[in-house]
Amino acid sequence: MSINKKPLLIGLGIVVVLGVGLGTLAWPNYAKLQEINTEISKVTQQIEQSAQQSQEIEALLSERDQSMGIIETEFKRIPDAADIEEMIRRLSLPVDQQTVLDQTFTAREPIPALEGEQEMQLFAKPLDIEIRAVFDSVFAVVQAVESLDQLTRITSIHMAAEDRDSASGSPVLNASINVEAVFAMQSEEEGK
Repeated sequence: MSINKKPLLIGLGIVVVLGVGLGTLAWPNYAKLQEINTEISKVTQQIEQSAQQSQEIEALLSERDQSMGIIETEFKRIPDAADIEEMIRRLSLPVDQQTVLDQTFTAREPIPALEGEQEMQLFAKPLDIEIRAVFDSVFAVVQAVESLDQLTRITSIHMAAEDRDSASGSPVLNASINVEAVFAMQSEEEGK
């Protein structure tokens, strides 16, 4: 070998050692860097989607709250049990022998409120109201039924005038008002 080739071979050896070193050390790190950048990009995208989903969830929760407010103010509640005693207390009028001569309340066994399969088991507790009174008093009972805060339906009203007038001078009516108080009965599985 001549002396001129030796520095060339040394330089070539250094280049080969550097190339092998870079290939074994730098390339895997470069590939790992690319993998980390891809992971960062995915996480950033997920964060952006999560922020967007959070905004959508907030909008849905706000809409739900508004809907619940409407339901609470504009719809009647359906209790878990029919509180007939409280209903009778709220519907009874004082028997004063002038505008109300007599009234009786008869509660019957609950019946299904809706036909067919339902998501919720709804029942109706029938309540028969027999009242001898002037029209204004009968109408007051009907208005009292309509003003109850629970879902209640009047299924029938029958009225017939008696031959005599009340002490107040108004005609006496024999009225029969059939009311159903709707309630949601819990199944045994729900109650546990």
